[in-house]
Amino acid sequence: MSGKALKFTGKSYLKASKALSFGTGDYSFSFWIQDFGTPQFTYVMGNQDYGVGEKYRGTGLMYASADHLYLAMGDGPSAYAKTNQSPTEKNAWVHVAYVVDRDGGIQLYKNGELLETAAIPENKRGETVDSDQIFQIGAGGTSWMENNHFALDEVVLYASALSAAQDLAEITDALQADPDTKAPQNHASTATTYGIGNAASYGHVRLSDATGS
Repeated sequence: MSGKALKFTGKSYLKASKALSFGTGDYSFSFWIQDFGTPQFTYVMGNQDYGVGEKYRGTGLMYASADHLYLAMGDGPSAYAKTNQSPTEKNAWVHVAYVVDRDGGIQLYKNGELLETAAIPENKRGETVDSDQIFQIGAGGTSWMENNHFALDEVVLYASALSAAQDLAEITDALQADPDTKAPQNHASTATTYGIGNAASYGHVRLSDATGS
């Protein structure tokens, strides 16, 4: 990566816009991650706040235990849907995609291969995953970012369910940009891409519209 990924340590995090909303529709998170030994109860991204009464309202990616990452969807007091497999490997870059298809479940892809499909209860498929917390990368809600110890790159948030072919395309395009590394080199920003940090240390976050473009 030549130092070009965004490394999250301690309390570092990126706050997204209040306008970012997934509502009751399908959505996907696609990103490269390198885990350096992240401890329990650490959020990678989300709009949940595990430290308050309605800790599971919204959606988020959190380490349920050391080095075990999962996605949860919740309505307040509990999580009604979550993944069980963890895609991360300590000290190694992996490409991860969590695809939330309201009818088809939560699909977890690791390096382009389907790792798991977790069911969403039929009576919860119309629940909103919006909350009163701002969506953040490197944190969940307003807390639980004290022990960050991972790096992210090419983070893409889709307001749609990413297909398996699209997930593979994300990986292929990135590796073609830099075939000598597992994770991608950063590319020039477009209208929906935002560079973070300085030239020596930056990543990209792309917020996609409902068409998946």
